[in-house]
Amino acid sequence: MKIIYILLAGLCLLSCEKKKIEGVIREVEPEQPSSIHYYYSYKAGEVINAEKLGYASGEFMPGCTYIYGDTLFIANTQSGHFSVELYSLSAHQKIGSLNTWTYNGTTQTFNNYVEAISVANERLYLANIGSCIDVFDIHTLKFITRIGNRNWGHGNTQLFHTHAMAIVDDYIIVRMKNGLQVTLQSDVSAEKYQNINYYSRGSLDGFDVNNGFYPHQMAVDTTGLVFLADYGQYGNRKIHAIDTTLIQKGSNITMTTSQMLPLEFNPRGIALYKNLMYISASDGSIRCYDREKKKFFLTFKSVPGYTFKGGQKLLVHNNRLWVTDVSTREIVGVDIFRNVIEEYD
Repeated sequence: MKIIYILLAGLCLLSCEKKKIEGVIREVEPEQPSSIHYYYSYKAGEVINAEKLGYASGEFMPGCTYIYGDTLFIANTQSGHFSVELYSLSAHQKIGSLNTWTYNGTTQTFNNYVEAISVANERLYLANIGSCIDVFDIHTLKFITRIGNRNWGHGNTQLFHTHAMAIVDDYIIVRMKNGLQVTLQSDVSAEKYQNINYYSRGSLDGFDVNNGFYPHQMAVDTTGLVFLADYGQYGNRKIHAIDTTLIQKGSNITMTTSQMLPLEFNPRGIALYKNLMYISASDGSIRCYDREKKKFFLTFKSVPGYTFKGGQKLLVHNNRLWVTDVSTREIVGVDIFRNVIEEYD
């Protein structure tokens, strides 16, 4: 029987001759392999910096990112220049900037920097560290409404800073300064501007009561689990696993599960790719965790073409890992290659 092998990268050992094949399709008739192994390799690709976005030196500090269609959304967290930049992935150039908008005839701006970006149901949600989530039409960028009133607190319509955000089904899940809070998408409307009640608030068990203003990030897997990289300034460093089926109306709700991953380092960002979990650490490295084997297997501070100095927010899209480096003030796209090794007796 003829077998067609497709190898994206790496090598394949064929019978006793152990022929090496890279990036090609070849038709052969070997025996079935006795074992198959996979490994990953990386190479830096596109780098986005102040110059590419039309900023002078010192005017741009990259923050969180998000990809919708062909557009890469990039938060500029530099004081005095708070914005969300729009970058075309196909044209490799800036196509717009969101920094002002109009509400009731009055021009508004970001009161602080954007900490998380999500898109759901044709809406662009921008979670701001300044205790609010600004909501826009994803196509026109027209302002729709605001969750929270920009004043931190524990009132029914308030947010206590917003450090990370994920949207799963109807749930807008936020990591606040001291725990989790959930708002329903279905409750978000223009008529409820700054007056949208929270749906659920999480138990504080397992959370620092004051996480400072260290970086946090959420990532959602295919089953709906939400993983939260929790910096833990008091030693409470971990990856929380939030199960959305546990969310219910009320306060002091336990939303996290035993799938929590304790860490020996402070996490600053997180992204998921197949069975892998990428975590950026406070020492500037990126750690790779195998979710199936439940173990870390790789730590790197550089890839061919780039050396990381202060990796923070992470994003995986298709086969590319986007890393926000706050030390170099750049965003680098790292191509991910899944390599195959087939062994024959």
